[in-house]
Amino acid sequence: MTVFRTESYRPIAALLALALMCAPAHAQNNGLLEDTGEATNGATGAPRVLAPGEAGPGVLPPVGSFQLGGVTANQTIGQTIGRSAPGGPVLRDRGNVTVGELGTVEGPVVGLLTDTNGGLGYREWEDTDRGAAETLIRRLNTATSSPTARFLLRKLLLTAAPPPEGRGQGSFNALRLRKLLEGGYLDDAGELAAAMRSSEEDIQRAQADALLYTGRDEELCGDATSVRLASAELFWIQLRTYCYAVTGDMAAFELTRAVTQQQGLADESFNALLDMMLDRDVDLPETIPAPNALHVRILTRLGLALPANVANGLGLPASLLAVESKETQTDVRRAAAEWTLRSGALAPEIFGEILDLTMFEPQDLEGAAALARNEPLFDALARLRAALRNETQNDRRAELIYAAFQIGESQALLPQVAALFVEDAAALTPSPDWSNWSPLMARALLLAGRPDAASGWADLLDLLSTGTTGASNRIRIALVLAAPNGIRMIEAQDALSALVFEVTAYDVIPTTLARAALLIGLFEATGQAIPPDARLEIDTLLSIDFPGRRPAPLTMPRIEDAALDGRRGELVLNVLDAIGPRGPGDLAPDVTVHLVRALRTAG
Repeated sequence: MTVFRTESYRPIAALLALALMCAPAHAQNNGLLEDTGEATNGATGAPRVLAPGEAGPGVLPPVGSFQLGGVTANQTIGQTIGRSAPGGPVLRDRGNVTVGELGTVEGPVVGLLTDTNGGLGYREWEDTDRGAAETLIRRLNTATSSPTARFLLRKLLLTAAPPPEGRGQGSFNALRLRKLLEGGYLDDAGELAAAMRSSEEDIQRAQADALLYTGRDEELCGDATSVRLASAELFWIQLRTYCYAVTGDMAAFELTRAVTQQQGLADESFNALLDMMLDRDVDLPETIPAPNALHVRILTRLGLALPANVANGLGLPASLLAVESKETQTDVRRAAAEWTLRSGALAPEIFGEILDLTMFEPQDLEGAAALARNEPLFDALARLRAALRNETQNDRRAELIYAAFQIGESQALLPQVAALFVEDAAALTPSPDWSNWSPLMARALLLAGRPDAASGWADLLDLLSTGTTGASNRIRIALVLAAPNGIRMIEAQDALSALVFEVTAYDVIPTTLARAALLIGLFEATGQAIPPDARLEIDTLLSIDFPGRRPAPLTMPRIEDAALDGRRGELVLNVLDAIGPRGPGDLAPDVTVHLVRALRTAG
């Protein structure tokens, strides 16, 4: 079994647990965290439950104490929303050039994350079959709004580690870059591309796109794309011409352009954009029939509007740049913003900027909370945001924020909406009249990284009469996962005991029983100490065949094997496959607990 540093990896399990505990009660969710009636039906066929204390070889061991090591899980959730920040120092192992079985020279090992700053470790892919890993990576939908999935995806794709051994289907590093671009991780892709060194055309093509979309002309026109100097392919000829223009080598520029004209390879829209870049008197092309990343780079460099076919036809990178472009038409920016939001790549500040493009008269903001619930997403949030700017009464401000969170939850976008309204929500002082709003307000604040503000909503429930203790207990448990401290741990212990008493002393509905299994199981799976009464019931609760989505039959055994052997990359790949692009909210409780235990077992 491979041994890794565990401190940097532990937040993964806590993040997954927190995201699941704060999962919305929308139609695709299993309804475990809200009193919304029976859980939705799902396929049955429970995987083997890995319970603490199970004996025998090849069984996941019981978890021990759990520390976040200074990184709170909810802060990590917030960091996964929008364009990613660079992951820190780039590791490049210059002395270790990896070569695939088919001869692909991957170049030195490179990555933004190591086993000391949150990565999966240098041995991420040790003992993993390359073909199987590539198949799963290609299948991943990296354009996901799930903070849990985005958090894991960054670790998977940015860790500095040699590629898996075995027969591959192309460049592993090129695949990493392309999946980062597909998911809208522009800054990460640019940093990684700038650090890569390879003579392989497939890798350099992926590097070129990443460098173009992030505006890194110095690296773009250097060794990272040396293929451009000799290739007869149109893209490389165009890049060669662009780099001559950037570096001021006008003799080579004119010669290259003349050759493309003679060979019938000229792209008139590209040539016009180049002339504009050189301050020549030409008209802006009316259309760009076959756009690529080079066209996008020149348009953004010149501060020109991105046409609709460019903004919406080249994937998330172009759409993100269109959203940020103030010169681009409002309807194009807004359409791009909605797609990038639902793909998890839209930064909160840009999200707010797009919403503020919609103007309202004062009379349009009367009854905004009620009106917004019947409007399309962007219209609704724009109205609520405008009303909140003009509202001074606390009860009305709370109503507007609560309406925004309700809308975000109904659209499976609560983390994104919470990040947008977090400052206003955190400034509220909960009032006894708002007790029905407490569970949703607390969840949103936890997801946005404000556990102290969320705690106030649990305190409010504690002050009220019977009937609110269940919601308060769930908040107390989530608070420990978000930001553990001594007082919260004591409160969570009491909450867990109360939860056990509720399901053992009364004839509860299946949803309540499933919720208890999920919460107790997650708390234990993240390594927190649980009270004796909860430990006595955990195996029984997790043996119940609860409704909920279940991964393919072979996925869970693969997860168990990878966890036990310390194959971190393979483990995270299969966990992402189990979670799916919608996130973990609709998984069956025992599946959820199994995933968290496996992640924790791997370190």
